[in-house]
Amino acid sequence: MAESPRRLHTPFAQLDWADIRRQAQALGTDGCSGPTLPVFVDCCYQHDIAYRTHADEFGDPITRREADARMRECIQWRDIFGEASVVAQVRYWALRAFGWWAWRQRRPATDLKRALYAQLDAYHAAQLAIQHERRDEISEEAPQPRPEAVD
Repeated sequence: MAESPRRLHTPFAQLDWADIRRQAQALGTDGCSGPTLPVFVDCCYQHDIAYRTHADEFGDPITRREADARMRECIQWRDIFGEASVVAQVRYWALRAFGWWAWRQRRPATDLKRALYAQLDAYHAAQLAIQHERRDEISEEAPQPRPEAVD
């Protein structure tokens, strides 16, 4: 199976961070869970996009491991300590240990199922409305009994 072109390794300096912020805000993300320095918030937005959509900011599929590694790399890129960043390592290992729950909460299949069930509910509601409308039409068209003559 041929893989789609991956853009995971786009240098952070070349990313459109304003677009990443817009995407994250459209998804209703809160940025970083827990305290963090403002310099790392964009990394959290990028990570939230991956966790909520199971795709990167370009829409390419991404695994949880890739999303967590990308978060660590982003923090390292922004931190003055670079690859020696303690913040990056602590966040990475916290994500690896506890992030599975958040990842599973946003399964695209689950969202798809919800959308399909909502469409089915709307379809059934429309069918019931049509049946009631037909029943009303039939009762209006049915011959009405003639009033009895009063002597």
